[in-house]
Amino acid sequence: MINCLETHKVGTRKVQPVATPRLREERICWAHRLQDCRSAVSIGVLLLTFATSLAGSAQSQPDPATASPELIGKAKEAEQKQDFLTAARLYQDYLKAHPENPAILQRLGLVDYLSNRFEAAIPPLAKALQLDPSLWGSALYLGASYYHISRFTEAIDALKRSLALKPNVPETQFWMGCSLLADNQPEPAIAHLVQVSDDATWGVQAEDLLVKAYRKAAEDSYHRIATVTPDSYRVHLVKAELLAWKGINNEAVWEARQALQRNPSLEGAHRIIGEIYWQEKGFDLAAREFQAELQINPFDGESNLRVGEFWLAKGDPGKAASYLNVALDQRAGSPGEVHHFLGEVQLAQHNYAQAAANLEHAIQENPTDPANHQLLAQVYRASGQLDLAAKEEQLSHSARAPSSREQAP
Repeated sequence: MINCLETHKVGTRKVQPVATPRLREERICWAHRLQDCRSAVSIGVLLLTFATSLAGSAQSQPDPATASPELIGKAKEAEQKQDFLTAARLYQDYLKAHPENPAILQRLGLVDYLSNRFEAAIPPLAKALQLDPSLWGSALYLGASYYHISRFTEAIDALKRSLALKPNVPETQFWMGCSLLADNQPEPAIAHLVQVSDDATWGVQAEDLLVKAYRKAAEDSYHRIATVTPDSYRVHLVKAELLAWKGINNEAVWEARQALQRNPSLEGAHRIIGEIYWQEKGFDLAAREFQAELQINPFDGESNLRVGEFWLAKGDPGKAASYLNVALDQRAGSPGEVHHFLGEVQLAQHNYAQAAANLEHAIQENPTDPANHQLLAQVYRASGQLDLAAKEEQLSHSARAPSSREQAP
């Protein structure tokens, strides 16, 4: 990945380097970036809270605590301490006397899941669901457990059942997307991952997986089309995308040019070329390609984002704003990216209140990017709010993810 850390001037102030990701798959930069969906998220406390609410919900079952308050109380206390193995042992002891209690079977499955004992989690979750078919949480974590031991077909079946019982639960959508992608079904996976791409908990991981799903779908599409019309503009365009993803840039540009020769009004080809030039720091060439894309499709989000960023770096924040606002409407870029650059525009125009509002929005969407805190600190310094500036500087140092935006000169 390119790390272009050139400082550029905005008005009379220097703006520190801010990270501008060039390709979708390079936008999410974690210190320990996901390699696959198995390490997608650590959900300990979140799931523990969710497990408590599930087990305590109205399930047509009596409160198990009335039967054995001391045992259940100790198990819940172990849960709160995240001592899931002890909690599991206590629930197992309870189930020796009450083997048909679906609420406690569900809790046992959940604490096994939280301790990464996925195979152990499956029997109690499956039995709980058998005893009480309304337990959508059991179906959810049964599917997630199946996923973690690579039983993807069974994972999909369980997650479908959970979605049928309670649609639009972000966790369920996420694990369904993971399972479908692992089962070599990228297009259905995309439909589920898109639904959680803006979710505060699952969005970053979903974005990362969407890249893989789109790439796999494109590869499948290319092979289908190439067998029917091997020299069509569609084949050249898809091949250009695949080559660009693999970093084979010269061939990707050639394929995109071939596609444009066959269809000059084709959407997407100029953008592919522009992204490659941007990656290679050919910012003027890239801007021309993005502008050409906008002649074909004025609402292309990525092209508007890059052209706006280009004019911002060239010292024309007013011109940049018009493109960035379209990019914002089109939800272009990675989480918080467009708001970050709009904040930089407002800083250059000395509109500090609006700059702070945009940067606070960027932080809300992507709290792990220190560049957002760094720029907000500059806004506060410029407006004389030194205490707030110092706080943001401190937050920028404690942010988890390193900044990796590339800045045009």
